[in-house]
Amino acid sequence: MPTASSTDSLIELHCIDQMQQVIRPLTPDWATHDAYWDVSTGLVTTMDMLVEGQHFRRDTHTPFDIGWKAIAVNLSDLAATLATPLWVTVALGLPTAVACDSDWVGECYQGMQACLDAYGGAIIGGDTVASPVLTLAVTAVGKVSVPVVGRRTGATPGDWVIATGAFGHSAAGFQCLEALCRASANADTVAGLPEPWAGYVQRHRQPVPQCHAAKVLRDWTILEQETPLGDSPREICMMDASDGLADVVLRLAQLNAVDVVLNAEALPEWLGLVLAADSTPIGWVLPVENSTEARHAWALDTLLYGGEDFELVACIPEPQAGILPEPLCAVGWRHIGVVNTATASRAVGGMVLPDGQRLLLDPEKRYQHFRR
Repeated sequence: MPTASSTDSLIELHCIDQMQQVIRPLTPDWATHDAYWDVSTGLVTTMDMLVEGQHFRRDTHTPFDIGWKAIAVNLSDLAATLATPLWVTVALGLPTAVACDSDWVGECYQGMQACLDAYGGAIIGGDTVASPVLTLAVTAVGKVSVPVVGRRTGATPGDWVIATGAFGHSAAGFQCLEALCRASANADTVAGLPEPWAGYVQRHRQPVPQCHAAKVLRDWTILEQETPLGDSPREICMMDASDGLADVVLRLAQLNAVDVVLNAEALPEWLGLVLAADSTPIGWVLPVENSTEARHAWALDTLLYGGEDFELVACIPEPQAGILPEPLCAVGWRHIGVVNTATASRAVGGMVLPDGQRLLLDPEKRYQHFRR
């Protein structure tokens, strides 16, 4: 019998299967990617939706935060294709109380505009409707203007797995906000939070799309991998970690029929999360006894499965010098794993722990859109 979790994971696949039976997509792998890339024009189109109660709460996020996040998650999808942001459209579904608030919509759009000012693009239109649930649906368009594009396919054994930023911080911030709400019914006390918790909360409320890191990877690929202008586009296997690091590893392993293995020692934020749990007077984020084992387990699960990191993960050929080039390191890229040949005709994903043991990633711990 399937578990409730495994059943939940099949619901989205069932929905996509129904779509595939009806529509006539422009590309056969349309369900594989978060964005559509039109080869003839170089334009890339993506869209994401934020729903109150599913992606944010108004008692933990300001209108500015919500607007920023609505744009950032879409720019992150564009960054994963190596596209430069051009424009966005925004559709708002507003409850009457929100629409009648004299400041809410304006502050939300200030957050949107601030994110666009920082990372590129412009709002060119949209729609507004009454809705019982606050909803923001953003469509973003960017352009791949050079012969390098990010796709989720193309990883081969021997590739290095590289990534930007830190994983698990946004999820830790989310859990912190939820704990504060349980304790005081509001998140106003976040202003007095110690580090690193204040930083974790900021990462959750206002994620940073890695547009600049994507540009540097694109430019390095052109120069170092000898990708001449005018030739067929070179594809880099990559995606953004919107649903967590483990989700990226498992998806890339399955799509490319390879074994993707992370190196825990290359992910020191795991121990940073352990230290954060050690240094804070919680009850907060630990659902079990506050023991050393519980803190380590919480930190590892948060790192791998927490999600909403919006960092980039890519598979590139091993650099000739055996070290990651300085231009990539300078913008936050780091070497976190390798791509191996899949064993026993089965694509897998895992992590090598500091003691040398291999941890298999659990698909059922990933974020499920229809978890009940």
